[in-house]
Amino acid sequence: LPEFLGEDVIKDKGLCCRFVIANVPRDAPVTERAIPLAIFQSEQSIRNHYLRKWLRRSTVDNLDIREILDWNY
Repeated sequence: LPEFLGEDVIKDKGLCCRFVIANVPRDAPVTERAIPLAIFQSEQSIRNHYLRKWLRRSTVDNLDIREILDWNY
């Protein structure tokens, strides 16, 4: 999270961040599948970079959030 939001934002008090839980990577614990909603409001290149990293996917172009939500969680 600090890598995406920045160290200055993380260290301040009162940080409020909403998350969605992804259904991948399947073998990862829930805490590692939490994705900050703010990523979907960032530039496409930044969004794609972090989603590839967090979801451990080679491509995330035109990704619909509904495809990665862990609906059972």
